[in-house]
Amino acid sequence: DQMISQVPFFIAEYTDLSDSDAGIMLIQLFAGMGDILSYYTERMASETFLSTAVTENSIKNLLALIDYTSSDSNPATATITFTVPAAATTAASYTIPKLTKVSTVSADNSTAVQFETDDDLVIPVGTTSGDVEVTQGNTEGEEPPDGEIAGISTGSEFQNFKLSQLNVIVSTIRVFVNEGTGAEYVEWTRVNSFVLEDEESRVFKLFKDDSGYHHIIFGDNVNGRIPTSGTTIQVAYRTGGGKIGNVGT
Repeated sequence: DQMISQVPFFIAEYTDLSDSDAGIMLIQLFAGMGDILSYYTERMASETFLSTAVTENSIKNLLALIDYTSSDSNPATATITFTVPAAATTAASYTIPKLTKVSTVSADNSTAVQFETDDDLVIPVGTTSGDVEVTQGNTEGEEPPDGEIAGISTGSEFQNFKLSQLNVIVSTIRVFVNEGTGAEYVEWTRVNSFVLEDEESRVFKLFKDDSGYHHIIFGDNVNGRIPTSGTTIQVAYRTGGGKIGNVGT
């Protein structure tokens, strides 16, 4: 409206100011483009201040400037008791393996909350029960060859591999690289930054996109080693965390 109001000042003979006029159409297009550019400029500026930033990555990047790392949601833990029939331990001990899945009872059609045992539980001969720690969540593959295939290295700098699941518990992420020696995988180490790493450092860092998916990022053979081209990248991790695991006894 402001631009159209200036038309008579610059071109007095331009009198057709209706929406069907080609000149007015161009003014409207430019106004729309200017409005969009103004919106993005304001949003970008807002993301540079902690009091106005709204995206998780912007807030984490701002906090990183003062060397503060925000924590992710942690999974709930508990101690549970397994009981087996007396006959099961008459002649030998009874083992309930690590990552055995247990869950809450879904009595009201809600989703049952799943937990996993943290260690093997060995119930000795002559006893019928034992306690073990459990953690809420679901393990997405263990050590190779049972891990999730994140991708194949192309040998390029700063390769990015996206994990397939949401709600990943960051502390459980493990990365393994098949370094071209048959089926042998080597575990790489997670770091927050590549700045202090050299070209031989087997390290990776994480990035969480605005949709909530985590990405594994490798170095550039200057700061952080590049996985050899053609090698397989496997990952193991647990999903879960948050308030959903805060269930009763």
